[in-house]
Amino acid sequence: MYLRSKIGPLLAVFLLLIAISGCQTAQFQGILPIEEEETLLDQVRRNPNRHRDKVILVGGEIQGLRDLEWKTEIEFAELALDNEIHPRLGAEPRGRFYVVFPERVDKFLYKKGKIMTISGRLIGTRVIDGEAYPLLEFQEAQVWNRLREDRFPSFGAFVGFF
Repeated sequence: MYLRSKIGPLLAVFLLLIAISGCQTAQFQGILPIEEEETLLDQVRRNPNRHRDKVILVGGEIQGLRDLEWKTEIEFAELALDNEIHPRLGAEPRGRFYVVFPERVDKFLYKKGKIMTISGRLIGTRVIDGEAYPLLEFQEAQVWNRLREDRFPSFGAFVGFF
């Protein structure tokens, strides 16, 4: 009898936990990451028109930004993604790409060295010193302020993964 009275609340808590965890995976859904064996730079260089208007997901480290009237353009060093979302820790940059944000961004939040996962529509290339670099129109982003802490949770002193 005691067990029957506890099953209802336990089931409700369990279902609530499942519902909450399902909400966290909605970010970046429906966007295909770039092919692992190639860099975005390689793909666009080979055939920029083939990928035009596609929404792609890419990881990057901010290298610099500049304001363009009411927009901001940010230069990124491309980083490989782990689990199709998180930029790989300690990964060497694989190229360069640019993202145009629809408004001016806060230079403190988007300063050099920040790590991000960005989804954007490929709108063309930015040619610098004769080299063509992918140019994306911003759609969605995740800034990883404390990448190590975000990726490896700890549960207190001497407990957890690290």
